[in-house]
Amino acid sequence: MRASMRRSSTFWRSVAIAVALLVAGAVPQQARQKLPQDLLNPLLGPDYATWLEGPIARLCTPAEISAFLALKDDAAAERFTAAFWERRNPHPGERNLLLELFDKRAAEADKQFSESGRTGRATDRGAVFILYGKPTETKFDAGLGRRDPDAEVWIYKSPFEPSLHGHQPQPQYRFARVNGVTVYIGSVRRPVPATAAEEE
Repeated sequence: MRASMRRSSTFWRSVAIAVALLVAGAVPQQARQKLPQDLLNPLLGPDYATWLEGPIARLCTPAEISAFLALKDDAAAERFTAAFWERRNPHPGERNLLLELFDKRAAEADKQFSESGRTGRATDRGAVFILYGKPTETKFDAGLGRRDPDAEVWIYKSPFEPSLHGHQPQPQYRFARVNGVTVYIGSVRRPVPATAAEEE
């Protein structure tokens, strides 16, 4: 009887652990991303301190993020970033077309999406633009109140432009202006309760 109870207890403990792991894995990638202040290396100069902000953090492995945040000076950061891009070079030792594509899109993002003292490449729209290129279509959805703000919607359809990390974009990215900055608010419009829609 006791052996049976122990087996049952072990079984349910295993089920609980499996469910917890599944739930943890189901959290959207955006929810697990670090905040900009968590990606700042205050020991580095202005050329490198915020290097992880924007699309770079999405290209890095967790180990690379930790290693970069542990750097103590700009010389080490320069070596780190050179090695980072060379590891991603489709043709190691030769011209890095991936880095060239990043630089081209980053320069364009800085022109189009800089706001509130932030360079375009460090914004949410800039990060998506750099990773996936120009959206196939852009539209605007009128909001229904404070909980459903006006949104700029980027739509991506096949054939896609080259992606910097080999993944296809989501079908849609929704952005809204919040506290003076345009931020990513999700890939789909969330239903708004009638009371929220009537607030304004």
